[in-house]
Amino acid sequence: LARDTRANTLALMTMALIPLAGMVGGGIDISRMYIVKTRLQHACDAGALAGRKTMGGGTWAQQVGSDPNFPETTAKRYFDANYNKAAYGATSVSKTFSESAGKVSGTAQAVLPMTIMRIFGKTTETLSVTCDAEMRLPNTDVMFVLDTTGSMNYCPNGNTSCNGNTSSRIGQLRIAVKCFYQ
Repeated sequence: LARDTRANTLALMTMALIPLAGMVGGGIDISRMYIVKTRLQHACDAGALAGRKTMGGGTWAQQVGSDPNFPETTAKRYFDANYNKAAYGATSVSKTFSESAGKVSGTAQAVLPMTIMRIFGKTTETLSVTCDAEMRLPNTDVMFVLDTTGSMNYCPNGNTSCNGNTSSRIGQLRIAVKCFYQ
């Protein structure tokens, strides 16, 4: 081979096919893994959010009708609605949802068979995702800007004197702010 260079291209291409097949196969299988994992994550997130929303201010172990654990059942239904089990040949798809201190957590797993990487001995890959959802009430400040000019002494209809059953604009504003505070 060193002295006679005729037909070396065929020998070099034959040797290069193995690493080239590995790179192409890895690219194809990794892209499939990325898509399946992304879809698993989206479905897991949807399930956790639905379970937390169904819980409301209640508990995880609510009984609605004949369903003894309605929030968990709802979470699993939302997962199933958002994940196509037949897509990309993923098998053994499993999901679990649980609750602790108002926080709904979930895990999902699927086994994805490899296509081209199978020739290198890698037959399957197990993909796992986690998700959670919790209700947080933010610390919200409310600010009122109140008009305290002389026009607020008038009645709501614009008259300068109010009859016995209505108070001035400023009086009604005070009542409204107190009601909001309570």
